[in-house]
Amino acid sequence: MDWYRRLVARKFDRSKARRYPGRPRIDDEIEQLVVPIAKHNSDWGYDRIVGAMAKLGVTLSDQNESR
Repeated sequence: MDWYRRLVARKFDRSKARRYPGRPRIDDEIEQLVVPIAKHNSDWGYDRIVGAMAKLGVTLSDQNESR
C-alpha cells in the first residue's frame, strides 16, 4: 500500500500549478506615473486616472490593471 500512497500523493501534488492569490503587480515605471497623479488628485476615481494616463500615452484598464 506504500506504493499506492506515493502514487496518490504524486497525482494530487499541485505544487507546480500553485498560484499565489492577488493580482500581478504592475510595472514600476507605470506605478511611478500613477501614484503621484492619484495622490495629487485624491478626489479622482479610477476612470479619471486611466483617462489621464491615456493622455500621457499609457494604456491602462481600470478593471484589471492590464496594459
